[in-house]
This record gives sequence, C-alpha cells and structure tokens, in this order.
Amino acid sequence: MSPPERERLSQMRFPKRRTEWLSGRWAAKLLLQRAFPQAAFLLKQDISVLNAPDGAPYVTLNGELLEGSLSISHSHGQVLCALGLGRGFRLGVDLEKIEPRHLVFAEDYFTATEAAYVRSLCSAERDRWVTLAWSGREAVLKALGIGLRADTRSFEVIPGSLAEEEGWKPLSLRSVLMEDHIQKHGGSWGIWWQQEGEFILTAAVCSAEAAVFIRV
Repeated sequence: MSPPERERLSQMRFPKRRTEWLSGRWAAKLLLQRAFPQAAFLLKQDISVLNAPDGAPYVTLNGELLEGSLSISHSHGQVLCALGLGRGFRLGVDLEKIEPRHLVFAEDYFTATEAAYVRSLCSAERDRWVTLAWSGREAVLKALGIGLRADTRSFEVIPGSLAEEEGWKPLSLRSVLMEDHIQKHGGSWGIWWQQEGEFILTAAVCSAEAAVFIRV
C-alpha cells in the first residue's frame, strides 16, 4: 500500500470494513497494471486508490492524478472493479448476491409497474430479477455520484425475461436523472449486466467515447 492508503486503513476500526477496503484496492491495482501501460512499470505502493469527500474512488500514479473514473463494489467476500479512461466519463459498477427478498422490498423501492411485475414471477425468477433491478440502480447512482440519496423509484427497469446467454448484456433502465445528466453534460448512457454464479454484476457508463476495463 501507498503511505496515504496505510494512513486510511489505520483509521478503520471494523475488520469487515478493513477486509473489503483492502480487497477493493488490490483488485483496482491489478486492473490498473493490466489496463494502463504506465502502471505496469510501477510498484503497487506507487499506486494510490483513494476516496474523494463524496466517497467516490480515484487513482494517483506516482503522485499524479489519473484522468478517468473508477468504481468498486463488494458483496459476500467478492469484489468487482471497473476503470474508465477519458474525460467527461461517468462509470459505476455494482455486485449483488442473488438472495430472497420479501415483496415489500419491491413495493418500497421499485415503481408500481416493477412491483406488479415482481408479483407475477415465481420465487426463483423473482429473486433474480429483483437483484438485477436493484443492482442496476446502484450502478447508475454510483455513476451519477449521488448514491442512495436519490429516490430509487425515480428509476425503472423495463420488465421482461432475463436473457440466459453468457457475457455482458444490455439492461433497459430509464430515469429522469439519467436524462438530466445527458442534457447538462452530453454523452449517452449504456448499462450492462451479467450473472456469475450466484452473483449479479452491473455496469453503468455515460460518455461520448472512452475505454472501459472491468475486472472481477
């Protein structure tokens, strides 16, 4: 770890939080060494993965700020990390384990259309779809830099069957917050998802043009 990272770690009291934080930094540095040519010539302690006041992670290479967007997500001992290189780039990823959730969860956090769709599903498909709809929201909120301060019902995943093919697939998700961002900053949104075992992975990107690297 770099000196700033060691200082940040020393301030963490809870073992679970320390473990998650360390695993996220390790994944990010492995990703940087593969995705960014300069990083291959640096030791891992020359790379700092720090957090802005709003909690968003950012990277410095040998003391210089890396232009781009970094996102890290944890769930049940697993880590998902993604890096976008370029200006005006917004990126967010989320990792969620597929678990049973009561119908009240959908009624509290989803739109009426989504909640009605959830009630129509069998239990296995319901758990998978609810996890995906929640994870997609999390990824976009991270990309927007506002987290769960926004009303999750301002988003809506278009109900439909879950594709079974492997790899990243597009997710149909809409929100006035996403539209407002485009009007103010330009670019376009792309949201993707895939299932890895019992986990749902989602990635949200808003940019005119940039390179994206993802590591699980």
